[in-house]
Amino acid sequence: MLEVKGTLAKLLAQEDLIVEQKQVETAMFDVDKRILTLPLWEKASDTIIDMLISHEVGHALYTPNEWDYIGKIPQSYVNVVEDVRIEKLMKRRYAGLPKTFYNGYREINKQDFFQLQGADIDEFQLIDRINLHFKVGNFWDIPFSAQEIQYRDMCDTCETFEEVLKVADAIAKYQQEQIKDQLSQTATKSADLQLDDQGTGSSHQSSFGESTENNTAQDADAPTNETTEDNGQESDDQEESSNATPQSTQGGTKGGKAHVEDLEAVTDSILSESIQNLVDPESAPTEYVTLPELDIDKVIVPVSDWVNLLEAHWADKGDHLEFGEVDAEYAEYKKSSLKEVNYLVKEFEMKKSASAYARQSTAKTGVLDTSKLFQYKYNDDIFKRITVTPDGKNHGLIFNLDWSGSMSNILLPTMKQLLNLIQFCVKTNIPFEVYAFTSEYNSAEGNRQKGEEKEGELIVEKFNLINFASSTLKTKDLQKVMKYMFRLAFAFKSWGRSYSVPFKLYLSGTPLNEAIIAMRQILPEFQRKNKIEKVHVINLTDGEACSMMKRSKWGNYDYGDPDKLVSRHIAGNQLRDRKLGRIYEPFTHTYYNGGTEIFIQNLRDNFPDSSVVLIRVLSGSDFTRVSYNWEYDQKEKNKAEWRKHKSFVDFNSAYTRALYILNTAMDANVDFEVKEDARKQDISRAFKKSLKNKKTSKRVLNEFITSIA
Repeated sequence: MLEVKGTLAKLLAQEDLIVEQKQVETAMFDVDKRILTLPLWEKASDTIIDMLISHEVGHALYTPNEWDYIGKIPQSYVNVVEDVRIEKLMKRRYAGLPKTFYNGYREINKQDFFQLQGADIDEFQLIDRINLHFKVGNFWDIPFSAQEIQYRDMCDTCETFEEVLKVADAIAKYQQEQIKDQLSQTATKSADLQLDDQGTGSSHQSSFGESTENNTAQDADAPTNETTEDNGQESDDQEESSNATPQSTQGGTKGGKAHVEDLEAVTDSILSESIQNLVDPESAPTEYVTLPELDIDKVIVPVSDWVNLLEAHWADKGDHLEFGEVDAEYAEYKKSSLKEVNYLVKEFEMKKSASAYARQSTAKTGVLDTSKLFQYKYNDDIFKRITVTPDGKNHGLIFNLDWSGSMSNILLPTMKQLLNLIQFCVKTNIPFEVYAFTSEYNSAEGNRQKGEEKEGELIVEKFNLINFASSTLKTKDLQKVMKYMFRLAFAFKSWGRSYSVPFKLYLSGTPLNEAIIAMRQILPEFQRKNKIEKVHVINLTDGEACSMMKRSKWGNYDYGDPDKLVSRHIAGNQLRDRKLGRIYEPFTHTYYNGGTEIFIQNLRDNFPDSSVVLIRVLSGSDFTRVSYNWEYDQKEKNKAEWRKHKSFVDFNSAYTRALYILNTAMDANVDFEVKEDARKQDISRAFKKSLKNKKTSKRVLNEFITSIA
């Protein structure tokens, strides 16, 4: 709802306002920060909310931030007259708003927001009747004297805020004179009544509803004619009762004078209280978080940095390192991968051609087709046709590899799949970048954000993207880094052997969310540099991201600086993207999976022509955990596919495509092994298993091609 109403507010204001919904009593607008804060009107209808938003936008557009009237004109008087002006200007600006205000105030009247049922409107002060006239005057006959009509019409003629102040001041002075006259008449009546009562001992009701009574038990030396204060001043009890209903005469009378600061438009406060009642006090307060701008130079580790680090480390170890086994396996992998890569290229070209064919359009040329001239008597279509095949978009690929500790057992087969994809990009001339997201490389460096820390910003720190490979590398350099990537993956498979790795390249936590946030800045730069139209972001991971924190003020505690920024969890908070004007669903309360799909959706919203693909590696028991929040039909469908193929594609996630695959099926090079004395049945079974595993592993490649073709 907030997203829709926020869009309404932006359209009405014709600017990119920040619209927030919080647990506050009334709507407010920060002129400097351009933030429109709306209460949680959970008890209000759409009609009333639309009217209230239109009203508040009117204040945002036309009401100045600083008012120079304090102590001179009653604030509530200014509020009433200003409401008339800004609503008039909003109706003038948008032809559809008169109906919105009419319907909104009709509902407000039906629900008796002004507490008019049973009230005598004739007894209301002028400012209250003016307020009612312009808000619910379509549904009530609001009386005015000939003199009062002049003041009412003056409100409707206000075009500037300065004119509002003048009219509010004029009405306040008029009300002061009315109060003086009433007090004078009351004092005269009271004196007459007291003279009449001296001989009768009876009691009478005064014009203020106060009982004036001759007390026979009164001390002889005490005043006998004063039950109220001198000069008709109301007692405290009288003032309390006078504030309770709109028809009460407002204004103090200290020393027999009506004071400006005591004047009040009662209907203004009653309406405010009624609107406040639309807020559910039990509703949870809403807080918002924003995405920070990152210092990408601190985030990305260039290819040369990690290569130099690795070579220096290996040189330091000297004779203790033996790469014979790993390099032999790498050579075997390269030889066998040719089939896989060629398969990728073939599938890609086929699907790309099919896609181009589907986009073909046929048009008449305006040139006569002489072979059809004989048909001219019964067929108008005798022109040549031309088939137009639009050019496909230029593509680019960004791979994000999970460099976390849980990947150690499957890192090598995952790396093989990734290297296949790199070779595919090289053969098809598709620009690419390969990153590994880690929290180890420069963990001591701290904050990755630009500028000063701000309240409400997500904290992005102790995180890096290691640029493992790039299409910008020379062929020789690319071959070297691919070999090093294979060695690294092999090393974590072979802990305890002599394949040492520098500490900065150790496996770490899972800063997947941080990697996605960084893509907001990396993707457009990659797009610009390579002059491509569409970017595919491929995330290869085996788990959920760690949760994130935000910067928040210390708050009202008994110790410490309340304005000091500290870290707090974002559970229940909502991501706000000011550029898009979108507010997303609240973050969950779980530690893991703390908002990944929200960040993915935000990335796709910012770059609608690009895709974000997930290749998620699962263990045998992970399916139950990842399917916990799925709908029943979705879960059963994916479960059936999982049992049959050890993989499935989920289209209901925030990702463009999400492939889930069993970890043991990632390796395409599954050996076909049988015992020497194996029977035919055993050989057949082993062969079928090998083919099945190869087929399952190829699903990664197939889904990849389907996503980008």
